[in-house]
Amino acid sequence: MNQTPDFWIILIVKLLLLMGFIAGIKFWIKKNKGKNNIPMIIYWILGIFFVLALSSHFFEAALLTITLNPNSSFLEKESIKPLSFLFGLIFYIIIGVKYLKN
Repeated sequence: MNQTPDFWIILIVKLLLLMGFIAGIKFWIKKNKGKNNIPMIIYWILGIFFVLALSSHFFEAALLTITLNPNSSFLEKESIKPLSFLFGLIFYIIIGVKYLKN
């Protein structure tokens, strides 16, 4: 994994976008107090990009940085992508159920 400053800047920006989207949806839901379902619809549609894709990339970068072993066939770059997508999907569902349960 290339550990250049550009990599870290992009990763931090993606993390800030992820946290900002979740905080914005959470604020919008509190502000509406359950009057309409628009924040929930927005989360499940735009959340695919903001939560699922960004968290999958974040988990992939974390797994590659922490566990990449050149001698292991289990933790190759191609085998980490499905695992990071699974972590991202679980994170997407947990956030959606936690904040949109009403």
